[in-house]
Amino acid sequence: MATINQNLKKFLTYLESDKKRRAETARNYHLYLQRFIADNHLTSVNQIKESTISQWRNKLKQRGIKPSTQNYHLIALRQFIRYLAIRDNKLTLPIDLYRTEKITKAHLSAQTVSDLIEAPNHNPKDLPIIRKRDHALLILMATTGLKVSEVAKLRWSDLNLSKGLLKTKGRNLTLSERSKAALTDYQDQRYDKKNWVFISHDRAVKRRNLDQPITTRSIQRVVEKYAALINWPKKISAHSLRNYFADSLSRRYTDIDRLQKTLGYRSKLSAQKLLK
Repeated sequence: MATINQNLKKFLTYLESDKKRRAETARNYHLYLQRFIADNHLTSVNQIKESTISQWRNKLKQRGIKPSTQNYHLIALRQFIRYLAIRDNKLTLPIDLYRTEKITKAHLSAQTVSDLIEAPNHNPKDLPIIRKRDHALLILMATTGLKVSEVAKLRWSDLNLSKGLLKTKGRNLTLSERSKAALTDYQDQRYDKKNWVFISHDRAVKRRNLDQPITTRSIQRVVEKYAALINWPKKISAHSLRNYFADSLSRRYTDIDRLQKTLGYRSKLSAQKLLK
């Protein structure tokens, strides 16, 4: 009989090859499920019981993990159990998610965005390279309207800083002078040879020496951290900066084709909604 880690390895392959999930999703699922296995000292899928899941939920809660983040763990576990059921392991356990407060669209003013962008420069608790990374990341998101996934996967080879150009998914975008300066400043502090623009700089990643970009979840945490530092009272997501850019762009241009191309919308309907 295959061990639980062998089943996990097959599940991750199934996610990427059959379900066509992104490599980042598979990495996150691997992290959450390895945590589940280690916390419960599991060696076989037959050891997964309803009581095991209940006890693990309590462990996550006791660690102070937010309900929304706990849900990420539980979703990964639920998908793993469904996969095992498909593979005739006769494992069908219900897993209910926590109710979380829905994040509403935050309408950001120009002043709020400016305060958010400058917040990393006034945070002495972080390493200088982290302050420069976060400053560049926030400016880029607010002035290009890139999707969070696009920011995470951005490579230096996608940028031409001397000309102020950025290429992503068939779109050529112009970088603002502030974006160029911030990105150049951050690049000058980097001594690694990684092609990813935004990477993690914590010690754990250095020990692993993984050539991986920052995750979309990490980008969300960056935005949340600086929103708290400027005492922004509302829920805010990384996507709020894309919304801010889209709203600003729609006030300057009414050409639907231009809006669609700049923002990378698949449908013109999304661009039309900005003009209503």
